[in-house]
Amino acid sequence: MPEIIKCYRQKVPAARFIGVKYGDGDRVNGGFGVKWSEWFQNNRFAPLETLCTSEFSGEYEDGGAYIGLMRCRNSEPFEYWIGMFLPAETAVPNGYSFHDFPAKDLGVC
Repeated sequence: MPEIIKCYRQKVPAARFIGVKYGDGDRVNGGFGVKWSEWFQNNRFAPLETLCTSEFSGEYEDGGAYIGLMRCRNSEPFEYWIGMFLPAETAVPNGYSFHDFPAKDLGVC
């Protein structure tokens, strides 16, 4: 059974999250593990990894990490994103979407 092994608060500079959005219809056996497997099998992170600068990684402890984001809001469809936080205003590769985030504190698990 999966378990959370670490939780912490982290300061993140202004960033652009670049990835792919999935919804409830993309779940397999209730989760998104199959999508993660597809990302690794198809090297979907490779185009994003090349966009992460050393300066950004120096400002953001988890710069270069693979990220799963969930968004749930009453009356709106559930969203699950797979991708990476990258420097603000990074050009978005074809086939990916993005969300811009101001500098913030994050809760990380």
